[in-house]
Amino acid sequence: MDAKLKSEWVADLRSGKFTQNIGRLYDPKTGGYCCLGVLARRIGHRITNNGYSADGYRQFHEVVGSAKACTDLWHMNDKGVPFDLIADHIEATL
Repeated sequence: MDAKLKSEWVADLRSGKFTQNIGRLYDPKTGGYCCLGVLARRIGHRITNNGYSADGYRQFHEVVGSAKACTDLWHMNDKGVPFDLIADHIEATL
């Protein structure tokens, strides 16, 4: 993963500007994001009105480095692991 993008994403996750949600990239009802939704905003990835990817998930795999890494992050997020701990994981593994 690009070091600058990783640093910006981790900073976004730790910023407190994003409310965490589960189940979709973005929840328009609550304004919450999953960790990959925060990345989507950073890279300009389109999100549908119902909070899912408008472009598929391949871009995430390419940006993060692998489908497995994206799946691991998605699972952590949807199990309720807080953004700051997900940020720690990103720093340690990507």
